[in-house]
Amino acid sequence: MARAYSIARKAFEVRALWTAIEGLDNKVAAATQYAMMLDTVTLIRQVTYWLIQRHRGALGIDAQVARLRPGIRELAAALPQWLHGLEREAFDQQVAQFGAARVPASLARHVAACGALASGPDIVELAQAHRLSVAVAARTYFGVGSEFGLDWLRTRIEELDIQGHWQAVARGSLREALYDAHRGLTERVLRETRERDPARAVQAWIGTHTAEAEHARSVVNDIRAQPSVADFASLSVALQALRRLAVAER
Repeated sequence: MARAYSIARKAFEVRALWTAIEGLDNKVAAATQYAMMLDTVTLIRQVTYWLIQRHRGALGIDAQVARLRPGIRELAAALPQWLHGLEREAFDQQVAQFGAARVPASLARHVAACGALASGPDIVELAQAHRLSVAVAARTYFGVGSEFGLDWLRTRIEELDIQGHWQAVARGSLREALYDAHRGLTERVLRETRERDPARAVQAWIGTHTAEAEHARSVVNDIRAQPSVADFASLSVALQALRRLAVAER
């Protein structure tokens, strides 16, 4: 675990972010600094778990950092322009909140990107596997997320009211199911379409799989339309529908 954590920290170069956040002592409220630190730590924890789950037998620090870092850097540098839907709204809102708290604009954007960057390793691997640019893979990935409500599901999962250890474990399982479904759906779009324009690729794929796609979207939309706050059970149902769509015809 410690080695994987070190890999994730190096790949995302968070030490520079931590130094910049610490440099805000007596310039912004301590609560703002704590919130920014939490965002970066949450990112590294997620990526650490990703490395352990997907590359359990290949955790050589140098190899993993060398493989991920160029794509991660490219993704982080231009991330906002590739975000869609609620992911973009969340980014813009957090940048605005940090700005109101007197956080420098560049640092605010870097920290606000942490939530979406948790998908960075998946995006980089998809780009490498399909010999695409990171830009195309990212636009497709976030386009899929917006189209099928995965961005909404992620927000609801993070907002679940947790009571005790086992509910925390259950939320973690939902989170991982979400990332798996998101990667799987993006993989299908990239594999099954020849269209290299991301927006057109997503729509072309949906057109080819109309019934299945509409069923999955209807499940998510029905849960979104409920007046009550989504709970573990309803989120699990939505994710199951999306996972079925992601693994179909493999």
